Amino acid sequence: MQTVVPIMRQQGSGLIVNVLSLAGLMGLPYRAIYSASKASIEMMSESLRLEVERFGINVCMIEPGDLKTDIFTKRDHIDLPSTSPYEPHFSDSMAHAAIEMRNSPSPELIGDTIMAIVTANKPKLRYTVGTPSQRLTPLLKRLLPTSLFEKLLKRFFQMP
Repeated sequence: MQTVVPIMRQQGSGLIVNVLSLAGLMGLPYRAIYSASKASIEMMSESLRLEVERFGINVCMIEPGDLKTDIFTKRDHIDLPSTSPYEPHFSDSMAHAAIEMRNSPSPELIGDTIMAIVTANKPKLRYTVGTPSQRLTPLLKRLLPTSLFEKLLKRFFQMP
């Protein structure tokens, strides 16, 4: 963004599309660093959008849920000792997440969304992508009491 914004400013137009994750909108169990990194780019994108709008530059975010990719095979996993107080819930949660990933929509949804953004007259700030329940999750987080939302998350991730 540091490289392209000056060029876009000079030409008086531009579009930045950041592909993030729904994980940036909520803390996911055993994925704190991932959620935090995505949340930081969320806030950077929101801030940048306000700063560059007057130069004809638009900033958008695509926030996918789980998509059928090989992220779990490429991700570094922590092997917790069997004596860890987080075992077996950590392993169960990771296994559940891997199953969800395999049963998720194709990442082609990202390409379709990018195409919709670049052809839109006025792109929105946020585009959520994923299953209907994943797309509904940010709304549920805003509307439900925290305790109920956390209970749903823990149930989904098979936590006690």
